[in-house]
Amino acid sequence: MNKERSKENQTQQFAEGVFNFCYRIVSVTWYGLKPFTEMIIRNPLPAISILAGAYYLLIKFVERYLHLKFLNWIWPNLFSGKFMNWLLQVPLKTHYNFIYFGLLWSFLIVLGARAIYQKRKIKESFEAIGLMNKFGQVPILIYRRQLDEFRELVVLNAMSVGLDTFESKRQELESAFGKPIESIKRPNDIKRIEIIFSTKRLPDGIDFLEMAQKKMLKPNEFYVGESMKGVVASDIRKLPHLMIAGTTGAGKSVFFKQVLASLLKSSNHLQVYFIDLKNGLEAIDFKEAPNVGIAKNTNEALYFLEKVHSEMNKRFKYLESKGFKSIEPTRDKMDRIVIAVDEASELYAEKLKFDDGYEESGQIQNLTNSIARLGRAAGIHLILATQKVNKESINTVIQENISARMCFKMNTLQGSLQVLGNKSAMDLSTIPGRGIWQWGNEEYEVQVPYLAGEDVKIICDEVKSAFKNNEKHLYQPMIGKIESIDGNSKNGDAIRNSLVDIDA
Repeated sequence: MNKERSKENQTQQFAEGVFNFCYRIVSVTWYGLKPFTEMIIRNPLPAISILAGAYYLLIKFVERYLHLKFLNWIWPNLFSGKFMNWLLQVPLKTHYNFIYFGLLWSFLIVLGARAIYQKRKIKESFEAIGLMNKFGQVPILIYRRQLDEFRELVVLNAMSVGLDTFESKRQELESAFGKPIESIKRPNDIKRIEIIFSTKRLPDGIDFLEMAQKKMLKPNEFYVGESMKGVVASDIRKLPHLMIAGTTGAGKSVFFKQVLASLLKSSNHLQVYFIDLKNGLEAIDFKEAPNVGIAKNTNEALYFLEKVHSEMNKRFKYLESKGFKSIEPTRDKMDRIVIAVDEASELYAEKLKFDDGYEESGQIQNLTNSIARLGRAAGIHLILATQKVNKESINTVIQENISARMCFKMNTLQGSLQVLGNKSAMDLSTIPGRGIWQWGNEEYEVQVPYLAGEDVKIICDEVKSAFKNNEKHLYQPMIGKIESIDGNSKNGDAIRNSLVDIDA
């Protein structure tokens, strides 16, 4: 009786062992299928070429019976005699199919084992740093992928662990993975978290001219800075407005000036109106550029805004008459216009009814609100630089219509939240020129280029020469100037005036 039970137990244990072995093999193979499929999807032509090439080489190898010679060499007792004769009678097609798919299966097992090992290591890391939900469950690795030479993407099932919790564990995550984190974000699938790690480190400083050697600007572009992905430039037409914020000494003013210098350098039909309430001291480096107008006080700023707003309304009438959706300078013979305001909080700060300039302040707010909402189609853009951003310093309507943000070091959580909607700017290092670029779904850390005042003057002199040599020209005269620049207006006003009522 005991012997029978012992045999039954042994049989059961053997069956369970076989089942567990088969289950693990199937499980490991399944885990290997996903990375294998991703390899093919990411690089279909190279992957298919490798698979086809391997199959062709295997056929040539088998046709010469080299596989049987090799097996006979390493295991002569088995691969000889009757067994070898039987193998020789099996069709060659069966030989190379069996070997090919056997090797492929082995490859899947290796990939699967690697994936399982990674999942286990990540699980242990999350447990060690206490990254878990209230039930003690840790996020689960879905997959990880190398994006480029420096960056790796890790996608996790968050298991109800919030994005804020991941952000609070950023330093621990960097220590656990041994790599700096470029970004942590939640994709469209709210159950997931995406973390991008990077082995590349941002430089502590980079010169404008050095950046220009790395990447040439396209028309209407300006430099954002050096990111983990390399040099980043942005097109003012796509933004369409930009807000620059940060504490004193963090790099805000330098970035503001290099954006304008970049646009002057890259754009052929551009008018810039620089509003500098420090009596023009910050704008002085741009005075030689013939397509830059400078407002030194509130009255001059109001004058520029009124004229630009009037021009915007004329352009809308032109677009309506032509059936166009937006201004194209070369087609419509109208220049792109940029209004650049340094220390915007001084211009837009709310005033009490009995304060000096109360009425002008209200007009400035209303005009800027309108330009912020409607300027894109008319080819008119705002660039605002400020130390602080709140509803008292800059109207919320203006803020809501500025989608692109460059935020440098903020000393308070509230300041970072107001500009970016998160605490990234508060966590920035104190390296001058280190900032967070945010536009649409993009947000990443950058080191912005340094451009000295003398270099701004050199660029403006180059722009001046380009106008004299007719390499650049304006289609319309600058606001407040009776004559067009060097006579190169290309009669843009005459074209526009014939289509719309200028005095409307």
